[in-house]
Amino acid sequence: MKFRFYILLLFLVGLFTSCYPIIKQQSPGIQATSTYIATSEATTDARDYIGTIHPPYPDSVIFQEGSSIYPSTSNYKWSVVRVADNHHNMLWLSKVVSYDENGVPKHAVSDVVVLPLEEEKRVVAVSTCLLSGVIDPEIVVLAKWDEDVSRTRFLPNKNVLLAWRVNQTTGKFEELAKQNIECIFE
Repeated sequence: MKFRFYILLLFLVGLFTSCYPIIKQQSPGIQATSTYIATSEATTDARDYIGTIHPPYPDSVIFQEGSSIYPSTSNYKWSVVRVADNHHNMLWLSKVVSYDENGVPKHAVSDVVVLPLEEEKRVVAVSTCLLSGVIDPEIVVLAKWDEDVSRTRFLPNKNVLLAWRVNQTTGKFEELAKQNIECIFE
């Protein structure tokens, strides 16, 4: 039963990555330009992005990676994207607000988390994490990327640095204790 679940999860991740246009892809270990502590209480200028409709992204913003949140009860309505500007490395929580003439979703930013300065390779995991062994698509983590993760495609709890839950009712990131969180990649 668990094996079938992982196969379904892999299929959904593969389906999303083949359908969602990737604007710019970087390695999991990008360099941050900010020393702000990760919190949903983002700095004033980072919070100015709230309400921004994307894609396209503002000229000052570089898309780094992103993923949709797939709740078990409905189609996806939310996404988490990792972006950077000249001052911040950020996570944007965005809700689908419309679709263009080609069926590509347009998102509106509802919350921003400013990520801390990176001293080592980091990765953001969205919709692929387990809490106490049970998949939870609303968990988002910032984690250390290392050779073991690269080789096994499994992120153990010891690598989880920060965690949030996406509250789909309020449209906010909520800080989450990182205990018992693990993630699967591809």
